[in-house]
Amino acid sequence: MTLTGLLPDNNLKTFDIRNFIEKLTPTKEKNRYICPVCGGNNMTIDPQTGEYQCWNNCECRDIREAVSPWEEVRGSRGAFEQGSRGAGGQRSRGVTFPQAHPLPKKEPVPVPADATLVRLDATATDCPQPQPPSFIPKRVKRQVAAAKANLASVLETVYKYSPHQQVSRFDWPDSSKAKGSDKTFVQCHMAADGSWQWTKGDDDWSAYRLDEAIAAAKNTPGTAAILWQEGEKCVEIARTHQIASCTFQGSNWSEAQIKRILTQVKTELTMAVMVFLYDPDITGMKKAETFQKCCIDLGLPYVLINPKILCDNLPHDASDIEQILAQMEVPDFIRKLEEQIHAAVDGQAEFDQRIEEANDFLADTPDDFQPLSEITQKAFEMLYGDKPWICALDKLYCWDDTYYEYSPDVVELRRIANFCNNYPVFQGNQIRFPYANPAAVEKILRWVKIRVGVRPEALNPPGINCVNGVLQVIWEDKVPNWHLIEHTPDLYYTYKPIALYDPTADPTHCDRLLECLDPGQREIFLRIIAASLDLPTVRKHKGRMIKSLLCRGDGNNGKDTLREVVSLMYGKRGITGCTLADFAAYDEGRKFSLAKLVHSRVNWATENTNSDRLDKIQSLKAFITGEPLDSERKGVDSEEFTPQAITLFNVNDTPNLQGTLEAIKSRYAVLSFNKTFVLNADKSKGEIEADPRFKYDPIFVQTMVVPAFLNRVLQALVDLMQDGIDYNPTEAALAAIQTENCHLFQFCQDVGLDYNPNSILTANEIWTVLEQWYRDNGTLDYEETSNGKFKAIWVDQAKPSDKNIKAPNQVIPRFLQLFPKAKKLAIPHPSGKKTVLAIQGISFNSGSPPDEPPLLSISSSSTAISTPSTPIPPQSPPQKTTLNQDFHPTHPNFLLTNEEKSINNHQGESDNDNAQSTQSAPTIVETLISQELQPPLPLPQQLTDHAKKNHDVEANPASLGWLGCDADKSSILGVEIGVVTGVVDTLIGVQTSLVENETTSASLALPQSTTQPTPTINKGTRVKIRPRTLGTVRDGLEGVVIRVKTENYGGSIHTKYIVWLDDTSLDPSLRQIECCLSWLEVLG
Repeated sequence: MTLTGLLPDNNLKTFDIRNFIEKLTPTKEKNRYICPVCGGNNMTIDPQTGEYQCWNNCECRDIREAVSPWEEVRGSRGAFEQGSRGAGGQRSRGVTFPQAHPLPKKEPVPVPADATLVRLDATATDCPQPQPPSFIPKRVKRQVAAAKANLASVLETVYKYSPHQQVSRFDWPDSSKAKGSDKTFVQCHMAADGSWQWTKGDDDWSAYRLDEAIAAAKNTPGTAAILWQEGEKCVEIARTHQIASCTFQGSNWSEAQIKRILTQVKTELTMAVMVFLYDPDITGMKKAETFQKCCIDLGLPYVLINPKILCDNLPHDASDIEQILAQMEVPDFIRKLEEQIHAAVDGQAEFDQRIEEANDFLADTPDDFQPLSEITQKAFEMLYGDKPWICALDKLYCWDDTYYEYSPDVVELRRIANFCNNYPVFQGNQIRFPYANPAAVEKILRWVKIRVGVRPEALNPPGINCVNGVLQVIWEDKVPNWHLIEHTPDLYYTYKPIALYDPTADPTHCDRLLECLDPGQREIFLRIIAASLDLPTVRKHKGRMIKSLLCRGDGNNGKDTLREVVSLMYGKRGITGCTLADFAAYDEGRKFSLAKLVHSRVNWATENTNSDRLDKIQSLKAFITGEPLDSERKGVDSEEFTPQAITLFNVNDTPNLQGTLEAIKSRYAVLSFNKTFVLNADKSKGEIEADPRFKYDPIFVQTMVVPAFLNRVLQALVDLMQDGIDYNPTEAALAAIQTENCHLFQFCQDVGLDYNPNSILTANEIWTVLEQWYRDNGTLDYEETSNGKFKAIWVDQAKPSDKNIKAPNQVIPRFLQLFPKAKKLAIPHPSGKKTVLAIQGISFNSGSPPDEPPLLSISSSSTAISTPSTPIPPQSPPQKTTLNQDFHPTHPNFLLTNEEKSINNHQGESDNDNAQSTQSAPTIVETLISQELQPPLPLPQQLTDHAKKNHDVEANPASLGWLGCDADKSSILGVEIGVVTGVVDTLIGVQTSLVENETTSASLALPQSTTQPTPTINKGTRVKIRPRTLGTVRDGLEGVVIRVKTENYGGSIHTKYIVWLDDTSLDPSLRQIECCLSWLEVLG
């Protein structure tokens, strides 16, 4: 090369990095080298112009100083000036100088084939031991105080480097650390006055145990291989197993200090192999790189050994000789060390062969060959080629040793923009930057996301990413097992591990927190949380056993702390908080709020309103049972996903549950947080002693609660797969919530209304009992108006949505909502003129079944109306009459109870054979009086008389057809409707509307033929219900009159007797009965 320009001030040549190419390390890409400043592979050199640049933002002057130090240039200045001047010291003009020769690049020295690991003559017995310190420096005290440890627990280990230099290692317990302890090192030197000073001092420090290792190396046959490690403790462990070892003092890991000490080794031994067992973390790898460079510069052969190669099952945070020897025997360890040394010898020969082959390939390559490469490829290699990256759902994640950390697009766009802004392209004689624009930057980012894309379903696989590894659940059929494996980028966990897996963790604090739930509900909670570890597998074996939990309670009851513990267990990334309102909004078409549930494992909403009916939220039902939903983000088309999360909802008010019992029980369970955490707790009030650390000390929760909670959850998973989940402890709370939402549930409980597939109840039968229930609890009352009529007075239920049933026509639809398995049907009315609505499949089951079925109850074997044996000719409609309107079926009287209204259906009929058709029918009072004075005929005799009477009527054609409603009694036994037809008499299993009224004999005189006096009944009188009066189990029971009430209705005096029955087997609501006089028999 011809030099045409000189610096005017010192006659030195202009710096040209092409003259120092041999001092640089090339990379795989042509014209790209390892930067001598930062060590990155991002320095490019233009072979045409000599322009150079490090794209890691290193200064060019620093690069120039690294390859051509200024001191070396100044040292050659004198010779340069002498050579550049002619005779007489005059500078020559037009002189051609010889081309500068590059400095030869230093290559690693090959490892000799006879390299032998240096061993001690005997096992070391002078290893320092930890002792209570005689003095603790102030900075150590501050660290101990920060860990809340006792100074009495501090131990000191003294490592002597020389008679006047030493390092003290201080250890103390620290529960916040993964290992349960912490440490620090303090240098100490002896001052001139003989006192020890807690500083490094000004004198140089040698390596620890270096003199001992050199002495042993001199006695080693072949080439000595000295083992170097990180830390004095590791050196001492090697010495106890007869292995010579050294280490640099903590602050002596700089290049200058390492070279100083290795120079001493080279001086003493001439030739020795430096074996470095480094820690495979970032700090350890930097030390290994520095150690390697120093060995190359000094001409010493070296071997770098990764502990993971010696022992592949080391924990992720264990990498030194202590953990290695815990996994293998000492002879195996020494054998593997020597294998690595010999492998370096073989590897050197293989490396030399590859270099030779590469040189042969380059010799055959034309000088003008330049492979094409797109800017996207270059950027990907430069910016994303150093560590694993993934992209899911258009988000980039970068591997960070234990998990994939999310990197926002704004961060990556800036990195790419800096790259493009400094990426030159030579076009002719100009340097341009054509990629410094937004389009190129966004193009590169899109390319990167495509290159590293993964399926969203692969994120956060089953198991837990813990601090000390990945806890995987392994299934053997239905039996779960688990084991801890090392962190690996092949498992795409996107949350930072917080939980520590410790099978021996102390459960004291965890159990104290779980006391907020009763034992039965506590087990339900743990098993539901355990299902989230691998919900798809649990569903495969257990179906829909996993329900949604409604956590009901006020404040200070542990709900939020339990949620925080679960959140920490999943690294605060796998838990979401979609509320009931969010699910309700999804049903209305606003699906954005549920998009976060795609990767959720636990959805625990802390604040929920009770405005939405849970049994009506269809999306929530689908989420609980694992049915597909849509994930829709703004501006992006919706995507279908299958929910893989459990659900919990904190509720303070009563949840709005109004659906059927089966629909609710199949999806929801209620956990009652009835206990309260307070200071100075009183256990008799359901209080638990509070510990503020549960709420305000996250480190305490993370270290003292979460590990034990994880153990509880793992055991609950085993119990879940073996025994399932017993939800019985939650049914009482669920029933209470349903009762608060719908009063009809309370009615069903009080009267025993439940499923019975062999029973039929008409609307009137249910309404009669419901009406009385309304009157008993104050919901309904009747008030007489000024015109003598009675008006119903209703009191609304506490919840506006809980409507009262105010008429029989509302009974069927409302009760079918409560009993969806029952069915609606129409059955014939006793009159044969119409049908009545009924429900098949339910019955009143509060007491034992009666000995014989009541005459008017509906059973599964009801008899249909027979076909008329004689045609019925057309008849004129019956004439209206104003007599005995209380007896007309279309004029109900609400003054009588259900049991009072049935009196006419069970008493014997009076004899009216001599009555003329023009005369009025007997009044209700006369009928009742005759029933009281004449006992009813036996049932067979009644049937015989009626059959004979109906046969006579049918035989007389003139009497066929409908008569007036007041003309005669019913042709059906027990039904007083005043109708005679030509229909064959057959008992029909349909009850009448029971709307007849009754007037007592107190307002009318008895007939002259009556000689039996009316019995006197007062409060306290012992009475008995006459047989076959009610048609229920209460017929024939004895009791006492607890109240007598007399009321005036339209000028008639009505006396009622409230009787309390003696039979304790009856439901309390049935023991009290309101009777009229004709029902009762006075006991002596």
